[in-house]
Amino acid sequence: MSLSFCGNNISSYNIYDGVLQNPCFVDALNLVPHVFLLFITFPILFIGWGSQSSKVQIHHNTWLHFPGHNLRWILTFALLFVHVCEIAEGIVSDSRRESRHLHLFMPAVMGFVATTTSIVYYHNIETSNFPKLLLALFLYWVMAFITKTIKLVKYWQSGWGVSDLRFCITGIMVILNGLLMAVEINVIRVRRYVFFMNPQKVKPPEDLQDLGVRFLQPFVNLLSKATYWWMNTLIISAHKKPIDLKAIGKLPIAMRAVTNYVLADYPNRTPSIWLAMYRAFGRPILLSSTFRYLADLLGFAGPLCISGIVHRIPTKTTSETLSSKEFLENSYVLAVLLFLALILQRTFLQASYYVTIETGINLRGALLAMIYNKILRLSTSNLSMGEMTLGQINNLVAIETNQLMWFLFLCPNLWAMPVQDYSTERLKKTNEILKGIKLLKLYAWEHIFCKSVEETRMKELSSLKTFALYTSLSIFMNAAIPIAAVLATFVTHAYASGNNLKPAEAFASLSLFHILVTPLFLLSTVVRFAVKVTNGYFSWGSGLATLSNIDIRIPTGQLTMVVGQVGCGKSSLLLAILGEMQTLEGKVHWRLGLEPRPLYDRNRYSVAYAAQKPWLLNATVEENITFGSPFNKQRYKAVTDACSLQPDIDLLPFGDQTEIGERGINLSGGQRQRICVARALYQNTNIVLLDDPFSALDIHLSDHLMQEGILKFLQDDKRTLVLVTHKLQYLTHADWIIAMKDGTVLREGTLKDIQTKDVELYEHWKTLMNRQDQELEKVIRKTLRRAMYSREAKAQLEDEDEEEEEEEDEDDNMSTVMRLRTKMPWRTCWRYLTSGGFFLLFLMIFSKLLKHSVIVAIDYWLATWTSEYSINNTGKADQTYYVAGFSILCGAGIFLCLVTSLTVEWMGLTAAKNLHHNLLNKIILGPIRFFDTTPLGLILNRFSADTNIIDQHIPPTLESLTRSTLLCLSAIGMISYATPVFLVALVPLGVAFYFIQKYFRVASKDLQELDDTTQLPLLCHFSETAEGLTTIRAFRHETRFKQRMLELTDTNNIAYLFLSAANRWLEVRTVRSSHDFEMEAQQKGGLVQRGSQGKGALSVLFFFCVCEEDWPRANICCQSSSLFSLEEDCH
Repeated sequence: MSLSFCGNNISSYNIYDGVLQNPCFVDALNLVPHVFLLFITFPILFIGWGSQSSKVQIHHNTWLHFPGHNLRWILTFALLFVHVCEIAEGIVSDSRRESRHLHLFMPAVMGFVATTTSIVYYHNIETSNFPKLLLALFLYWVMAFITKTIKLVKYWQSGWGVSDLRFCITGIMVILNGLLMAVEINVIRVRRYVFFMNPQKVKPPEDLQDLGVRFLQPFVNLLSKATYWWMNTLIISAHKKPIDLKAIGKLPIAMRAVTNYVLADYPNRTPSIWLAMYRAFGRPILLSSTFRYLADLLGFAGPLCISGIVHRIPTKTTSETLSSKEFLENSYVLAVLLFLALILQRTFLQASYYVTIETGINLRGALLAMIYNKILRLSTSNLSMGEMTLGQINNLVAIETNQLMWFLFLCPNLWAMPVQDYSTERLKKTNEILKGIKLLKLYAWEHIFCKSVEETRMKELSSLKTFALYTSLSIFMNAAIPIAAVLATFVTHAYASGNNLKPAEAFASLSLFHILVTPLFLLSTVVRFAVKVTNGYFSWGSGLATLSNIDIRIPTGQLTMVVGQVGCGKSSLLLAILGEMQTLEGKVHWRLGLEPRPLYDRNRYSVAYAAQKPWLLNATVEENITFGSPFNKQRYKAVTDACSLQPDIDLLPFGDQTEIGERGINLSGGQRQRICVARALYQNTNIVLLDDPFSALDIHLSDHLMQEGILKFLQDDKRTLVLVTHKLQYLTHADWIIAMKDGTVLREGTLKDIQTKDVELYEHWKTLMNRQDQELEKVIRKTLRRAMYSREAKAQLEDEDEEEEEEEDEDDNMSTVMRLRTKMPWRTCWRYLTSGGFFLLFLMIFSKLLKHSVIVAIDYWLATWTSEYSINNTGKADQTYYVAGFSILCGAGIFLCLVTSLTVEWMGLTAAKNLHHNLLNKIILGPIRFFDTTPLGLILNRFSADTNIIDQHIPPTLESLTRSTLLCLSAIGMISYATPVFLVALVPLGVAFYFIQKYFRVASKDLQELDDTTQLPLLCHFSETAEGLTTIRAFRHETRFKQRMLELTDTNNIAYLFLSAANRWLEVRTVRSSHDFEMEAQQKGGLVQRGSQGKGALSVLFFFCVCEEDWPRANICCQSSSLFSLEEDCH
């Protein structure tokens, strides 16, 4: 066959009727715009003019988008697709001619190259912010529009119409070129660069002005958004250097918790989470749904293409042009269309997943902010009386907000909601045990309380059984319904239809049934007062007044002491003043200026408070004392000296930079109490409230604190001080005294007033004061011994420090977490699998293998059945044999689906029960030092979030992983059997998958660890806040703690957001690699060989199933990520 642009026929060069009347010259004319663009743009791209002219200095150079950016990318991709169709049509048409006619497809090839060059050129010009050079593109689209219009007109004049494929393709290209020309005109209109004026100054987005923002998905171009190309640097660099918080940076402003809280919060409306979701996140939910529906619609292209490929009816025609019907009957064309449809389907599907998860993260941030605001407004009685517990708070933060986040992604998670009732009760009991662990160990009651937790755990497991049953039924129906549908369809067809079952009909229907799998699976007085209470009745929420008839005044700038017997209401009086109790009657007035103000209008930074029960932050000693105030070295030293803290600080390993937990790591009760008092003294406030600060102190420490801290440090500053105490010897220093009895005020006034009005009470106090003075004299004689003890204690602590340095890698949970960048934790996998019992493990493996063997046998039997009829044209007499065998195999497959689903969930429940039992016993039986050095939030996280992963996430992921793995293995076997040439493509496919997972798994493990390690401070912050509500509100530090919560939430969300983007990065690359090699193997194998249509169709079907199965790679990664939580619980 000779090679010529217009063919070897002399008539092809005939121009007697005019140049434009010759189709070959018209096609040649269409080459001019493409050659023009390549001639202009290639020098610019290679020289790098645009990039060197950049006026934008920023850490990321794709933030700038010209007007119509996304529309341009969409139109360009559409034009590329039309060019592919034009190339295919030209090649098929050329194959019908005796000589080679390059003009039929060469302009289309050049058009494809030029269109690709145009988008590359545009990207470089856009990133360099040099729009003048876009004038070349404008000229190109004008020229292309004109030449294509001429071609379309000539086709119309020749009598061609919409029934001719070439006419339709040319018409579509005219429209697309016209739209792209309109986009360029809009850029000229907005940027005004056509007369070579300087481009308008464009500011980068506010997010990218902050160099800490590293999540670039909202700012990159459309192609990078679809392929997550911007993640390449992070994924590759993770193999050399661990990913840390600096590498992932901050969240963009639109995704931060405070932004989404403002969107979702409607304070003047009836609270409704559904209304808040709709108002705040309705648009992204709609966008995600649109992407998902488009992906589902494209999924039907698979069965249609398979039907055409297998059927492959050749048609004889002498026409030089192709109709759409003839074009779509070509098997190679259908293979290319199937490849493009699957690529586009997966792109839309991954876009839907990303938008959904991003919306879920935004929803979670808003919910956490709402929950925290609610906690800050909780009455102390809610916590003290058990109406709200730390277990419930941990459940809300660690589990239920995540459940709602995933609700947008997987609605079946709602089944897990009833389980949380028992989880809350279990966490409540666990929290009580951990708080009183020293007392339990003293009385050896660990096993008694463990038994109580285990009883609640059994109730939780009973509820989990229902959840597991629903899950197993879902898995069973997911696998069994397609088999049952296939059985019913083909058996009905065999007996109800008079026609034989053909391979094209059978395997197109079979691929259509496989599409069902994924949707089913995802189913005041003359004396100025600071505080005054008039006719006050206060309650803890029960309706009964705890404090009655309270009429008191607290003088400004003086020392007021509140005394009385234990349980008389002294602490409650302070809490009522602070607004922590419910006011039944009366009012609390604060005088912070010239006029008194009601309780709710007091100055937010006017009060310092030290509770009777010490509360510490999980921070350093210095941070606990300063409590957010600026550090003043002189004031800090004066406070620590006044509270006798300096000797204790000197004994700590790192001095005042030693980290102490929410319960005080390695600190005595007295040390914790003095740090809390030091916090109150350090704050520059007008009023200081101290609730029995001497209760945990020795007499000499109490005396030093009273003399140096209260009488000297506070009163010298003329600060108003309210002191609740049992140390009556200090009453002589009081300016005002309030005596309490049975929830009422017994006496109020100066000591001299009480001596005059109530002699009996004064004599009783005098007796107690003399007794306490005698105790003080005894303590003085022990001072020398105490000093010696302190030296011995210091030496002992130094020895302990040496031991801690040797064991810090294993025991010191407050040290920096060392990253274990190892391979897949197979030992942890084996630990989990064997926790369910060897019998269940064997039964699961055996039933899984048997089930997939039967499924392969079903498809093979169907291939044999259809091939037999297509070869021998056998009549109906032989149908009984094939129908009977097909029915038996389908019945066995359905039964094995039920067995495998129940086995996996049964094994998961057993493993969850045993692992929780081992975890509880290891924790409760641990040494006291473990509880002194481990934050309570970390332990509760093991019993909440990590246990939830083991209970509800790992079993279905394990089932999906095994199912996907066995499906891929069986598909490789069957495809290799039916199309041996596939083994040639399997080698590069395996190499590509190996390197992709090699880089991804390291990055995924780092991001998963960041997600887990950033969640722990968030949980600790919630529990710290709940325990220190009174102190936080007394200091008026709600805003600072709320800001800290928002920062911790954003830090945790950015880690999870990067993890989600990394998963999408993996999916895009593995799925597209599969599709590339699928098309290559199909074309090398000649698609479907004549005479073996059943086996060929079976090969194409398994290709389609593997490409449809986008979960295998993700399940391996999800399982690897979940194992981090499992590993923490196992060890």
